[in-house]
Amino acid sequence: LVALDAAGWLASRPRARRIARFLYLLLLGLAGLSGTPVPLWLAAPLLVAVLVHAALGFGERRNRLHCASAALALGTMLLALGHEFPRYALRPAASAPPAALCIIGDSLTAGIGGGIQVYPVLLAQRTGIRVTSLAEPGATAGTALTAQAPRLRSVCAAGDWVLVEIGGNDMLHGTPPAEFEQALDRLLAETRRGTPPRPALMLELPIIPGRWAYGGIQRRLADKHRVTLIPKRLLAGVIFETENTLDGIHLSAKGHRAMVEELAPWLGATAKQP
Repeated sequence: LVALDAAGWLASRPRARRIARFLYLLLLGLAGLSGTPVPLWLAAPLLVAVLVHAALGFGERRNRLHCASAALALGTMLLALGHEFPRYALRPAASAPPAALCIIGDSLTAGIGGGIQVYPVLLAQRTGIRVTSLAEPGATAGTALTAQAPRLRSVCAAGDWVLVEIGGNDMLHGTPPAEFEQALDRLLAETRRGTPPRPALMLELPIIPGRWAYGGIQRRLADKHRVTLIPKRLLAGVIFETENTLDGIHLSAKGHRAMVEELAPWLGATAKQP
């Protein structure tokens, strides 16, 4: 839309110009709702550029200011896409599946209620990996650090893998970002403890608008500790699929089965059919 506007294609087409402006504003809103944790050094100029073009662009006449705002908006958009795409497009690396996997998590992993086989159980059944879940309902990064991480030493051997599914309660209940960062930093250090360090993966959180700090923290600490950050498209794709949750967050029986299918490739395994 910005490129068409900059090229002058919309200038002589009033109806198309109105539609383009509406779509531009709509897409800006959807981009904000996506909760993508764009770093501040990129988010600030991106926001300024797109808002300036919203005010100056899509007019009846082309002039230098119009073209400059379009070029700036388009340039920052492409820069943001280039920054985000490698994380979004990340795919499982080819590797042999681990003999065992330990999971640190909250009620998304532990499940709620009864009568539903949770994904750690199904994952073990379908892949042959020995899975130990330490997940506890209501867990935060802080409580996982004190209650779950110490148990890794007794249930997780040096070569076992660790999956970290934590942070949703911190984000939903408003744990101060600095406190969340400190706890997650220590938690990831503990999951990697060993010689050589244990292989570890972490599920990236789909971020609530306005809570971008939590996503940025996950990304920074995953890079720091060399933890594979499974893109948020995996968890979002499971949670937002029809009938995959009981209440919009906690997984139903169908949701737990979907998690198995999505996680198996990240463990170097192909989910076996029942």
